[in-house]
Amino acid sequence: MSQLVTSERKQIVMRGFQMLVIGIMMNIGITIIGFLAFVQFLWIVISKEKNVFITELASNFRSWYDKDFAFLLGASEEKPFPWQKI
Repeated sequence: MSQLVTSERKQIVMRGFQMLVIGIMMNIGITIIGFLAFVQFLWIVISKEKNVFITELASNFRSWYDKDFAFLLGASEEKPFPWQKI
């Protein structure tokens, strides 16, 4: 019985660590998204068209954030990027 409780606590602590890492990565991601949005705006102003690379990168960010939110809020047990391939 004691071993089962210890195992459950270990899993909870590990999930907490994973949630902390994901939260930090999300904050870094928001900074990157802000920078890319500024670059995209300048690109549109200068060339009158969207930068295709940034546009395609947006779908990857959306997918990753979707998985992050689901894991952080307990809607899914599927772990996002650092623990799963993109």
